[in-house]
Amino acid sequence: MSEANKRTLLTLNKVVWNTGDVSRIGDFIHEDFIADYRPQGSLHQGLEDARKMVRGAHETFQDFHEEMHDVLAEGDRVVAHFTISGRQVGDWGAVSPTGKLLRYEEMAIFHFKDGKIVYQRGLVDNLRALYQRGSDAPETNPPSPRTNPEITRLQQSL
Repeated sequence: MSEANKRTLLTLNKVVWNTGDVSRIGDFIHEDFIADYRPQGSLHQGLEDARKMVRGAHETFQDFHEEMHDVLAEGDRVVAHFTISGRQVGDWGAVSPTGKLLRYEEMAIFHFKDGKIVYQRGLVDNLRALYQRGSDAPETNPPSPRTNPEITRLQQSL
C-alpha cells in the first residue's frame, strides 16, 4: 500500500499540479478531501476546493512547478518535501503580484483512504517567498533541496 500511495502522489504531482489540468483530480483526491494549511493558509474541503487550489496556484504563479525531493511512505501516510517555483503574476492572498520568480519549500503529510488522498497537512516556507519578493529582511539561507535519486527514478517511470 505504501508504494502505491507514493506513486499516486507523484502521479498527481505530474499530471495535475504541474500541468494545471484538474480534469483527473478525482483519480487521486478522495471526495471527503481536507487540506489544512492553517494558520498561514486556509482549510480546503472537497474535490471542488482541491480544483480551486490547483487553479489558484497556476493563476498566481506563471510556470507554476512543484519539484519533489523526498517522498516517504508508511501505511496510509505519505510525507513529501518539495520546492514550489513560479513567477508571481497574480495576487497571493493579500500579497499583490511582483512579476518576480519565487522559489520556496513545502513539507506535507498526506493521508490516504481507498487509494486516494483524503487529508493533507502542509507547512509552507512563506517567509522565504516574502523575502524573495522584496521584503526588508535579507535572505541568508538559499533553498538547498537535495532530490532523492529514488524519487527521480519513480517520476521518470510514470
